[in-house]
Amino acid sequence: MSKYTFYEDPGHGWLKVPMAHLIALGIAGVITSCSYRDDTHAYLEEDCDLSTFLAAAVLDEPVDDYGTPVWIKAMAALSEKREEVKEFWDANVVVNDRATLIHAPEIFIRRLPSYSAKPFKRAA
Repeated sequence: MSKYTFYEDPGHGWLKVPMAHLIALGIAGVITSCSYRDDTHAYLEEDCDLSTFLAAAVLDEPVDDYGTPVWIKAMAALSEKREEVKEFWDANVVVNDRATLIHAPEIFIRRLPSYSAKPFKRAA
């Protein structure tokens, strides 16, 4: 299992996850534009998309979207598996030193494009 990095600034937090992991888990198409991405990674916003990822990774099955936002169903499913979530987090997530970001004018993640499951088009 890969290690994931959690970044935060005074207002939000994001988990850096390789796009390949989102695809493998079957959730690349349900991540919202509240998250960000670059060419190879998504930065999953802590208030919604992080729950979708944790549900797929910890429960070993993605939460399907049947009209209710996926992250709401994921949060409900995860609430019953708190110990498993804690074990996954402790074993797989490295928390970025927030002290290094507090005085930064803007965390790099906020300068990335909003998440889209579509591949980037390269400028010619």
